[in-house]
Amino acid sequence: MMFNNENASRLNVETHLIISQWAEATIKYETDYTPANVRALADHVHSNRDQAAPISSGSFHADGMIILPCSMKTLAAVNAGYCDDLISRAADVMLKERRRLVLAIRETPLSEIHLRNMLDVTRAGAIICPANASVLYKPDSIDDLVDQMIGRMLDLFDVDTVSTPAKIELEYWHTEHLRLNGLYWGLTALHLLGRPDALPRRETIDFVLNCQHESGGFGAAPGHDAHLLYTVSAVQILVMVDAVEDLEKNLDGKGKDFSWEIPCGSTK
Repeated sequence: MMFNNENASRLNVETHLIISQWAEATIKYETDYTPANVRALADHVHSNRDQAAPISSGSFHADGMIILPCSMKTLAAVNAGYCDDLISRAADVMLKERRRLVLAIRETPLSEIHLRNMLDVTRAGAIICPANASVLYKPDSIDDLVDQMIGRMLDLFDVDTVSTPAKIELEYWHTEHLRLNGLYWGLTALHLLGRPDALPRRETIDFVLNCQHESGGFGAAPGHDAHLLYTVSAVQILVMVDAVEDLEKNLDGKGKDFSWEIPCGSTK
């Protein structure tokens, strides 16, 4: 597992690394790294042939283990309890000690044998977490895809990865929406209570308009659901406080293609 010491230090994680023979070959052929570069990222490095390493014993209190990537050969060895190297032995220890074991499989397509092995190790306590990157966050680079995938795996160990840029940004978008959505429902409640003027109108309008995106909508990340919901809430609030003209003035130079509709008609 390639995990930067700076990140490990920030997360208060001590890393132990085992690189298999074929992982070394893959690093050479498929990346700009060398095995030595990768070893330098870990706190401790163990030979895959060293079954006397501390992590081969249940008395070594590791929080868990990730096999990344996990070949179908290694999956089969873990399922069979066939400990012929340190990787399979350390994985066996995780299962017998009831500790977290994550297998990041990479094979595709999968045969019935592969699927049976995955089912069996899952029943034994392991977690199958395919090394599949998500495009949900609209990543800008391969590094973003890798960071999201690694962050998802570390989440399985309750390691705080909230500072992952993609995760922070997405949570911020949704937090933004909740702020305006909360204001909308608060105003609705005040109207129902017969107190529509309980909130200062000018401050309410200024707050909403200050949240406007340069595209003309509201909130960050145009194209995401949170942005659409944020915009809907903002327009609803401005309609409720009779500030449609303020919105139109604030659109000056913004969002030429931005349009919205209210019951009385359409404004573009």
